[in-house]
Amino acid sequence: MSQKKRNYLFFEIIFFAVLMVSAGNAQENAQLWVTKDFSQETLVNKTVSVNDDSVMSILNNNARLDTAFGGGFVTGINGILSDSVNGEQKDWFYYVNGLLANVGALQYFPKAGDNVWWDYHRWNDAVYVAAVIGAYPQPFLSGISGKVEPTIIIVSPRLIDTARALQQSLKDQNIAVVDVAEYTPQAVQDNQSYRILIGAWADLENDPQIKDIVKNSHKSGFFIRFDGDGLHPLDMSGNPAQAFKNAAAILAIGGGFAQIPPRWIVTGTSDEEVKKAVDLLISHSERIQFYSGAVVAGNEVVNVPVIGKK
Repeated sequence: MSQKKRNYLFFEIIFFAVLMVSAGNAQENAQLWVTKDFSQETLVNKTVSVNDDSVMSILNNNARLDTAFGGGFVTGINGILSDSVNGEQKDWFYYVNGLLANVGALQYFPKAGDNVWWDYHRWNDAVYVAAVIGAYPQPFLSGISGKVEPTIIIVSPRLIDTARALQQSLKDQNIAVVDVAEYTPQAVQDNQSYRILIGAWADLENDPQIKDIVKNSHKSGFFIRFDGDGLHPLDMSGNPAQAFKNAAAILAIGGGFAQIPPRWIVTGTSDEEVKKAVDLLISHSERIQFYSGAVVAGNEVVNVPVIGKK
């Protein structure tokens, strides 16, 4: 073998070895986010190595912590402490792939590709945010604890082409099982799949499960309201913060990652507004990064629940 060929073979081996190491490292990485009031302030945005570490260990390696109860409960991150002012409690919560954790940070061990998101926000016994959209395409991509449920897009018949476009976009992001079905109340009740419900509000508002979600909006995460004036984003107290005559919303409804798989709802004042919201998921999902939920009105994307507006 000539020296030239030996040199070529040597560099080829080195090149593929680097690729394999890089691929292996990528498979062991997760995202760590730390924010205040969801998109209001970003404190940490890192790619971190999981290495069989707990959520608490990963956070401790990347931020300054204050803890209680023997180090098992986070009371402060980077000097921002749990607080209660005028009866308003603010604490740290963590989400895995967009779903509120219901186990302690010492007990959950993220998998490769997971998104671990700590957020500091207001809550009380009647109001909390159990699922969020800001880690999209999670949870559809990685699921929880390495278990990925099938995704089904449930859509009103007039928007079937819109659903097909979203289906293809999800498949392009390596989400293997994504089906599309026309809307029926029975399809909405399916508790074995991750569901994305798409339709104008006039087509969805009388569904029994949607009625229940609206009735319990403070706990379900349905921080919007429809009336004759259009769509209203709500604050944490359920008060309208704005009004949009023509708009759509993207919301995640969930009860914690050990419970029923989450339901996402994309709805709006008309089919055209719903199409715009779905197109945002397909083409501009970076615009909802760190968001709890979103109202899409023209070029404006509003984080809901609205924080800091009266």
